[in-house]
Amino acid sequence: MTEPSSRHTDGMISIWFWVGAVLGVYGLVITGAGVYYMFRPETATALAHLNPSLWWGLVMLLAGVIFAAAGRFGRRSPRTGSTGQAGADVADRPDQPQTTV
Repeated sequence: MTEPSSRHTDGMISIWFWVGAVLGVYGLVITGAGVYYMFRPETATALAHLNPSLWWGLVMLLAGVIFAAAGRFGRRSPRTGSTGQAGADVADRPDQPQTTV
């Protein structure tokens, strides 16, 4: 039997990093719009004085930073196959047909 490898986690980036990156980009765009409309209000709505786009942009930006940091620096666990060993591959599973080349 081969030694368990960490090839499943080498070079892979967590999905939570990408979720945080998208939220961060959206947060920057919405925050920028909020700052713009704070100095140049175009329409007078009922809650315009609260600057909702500025606040929601900042909330999304903060959430993006938290998700990206958690995805980048969070705890990683190695994948386990049906044998319970770290790094077990599909070829190591007894329920999958074995093919030889």
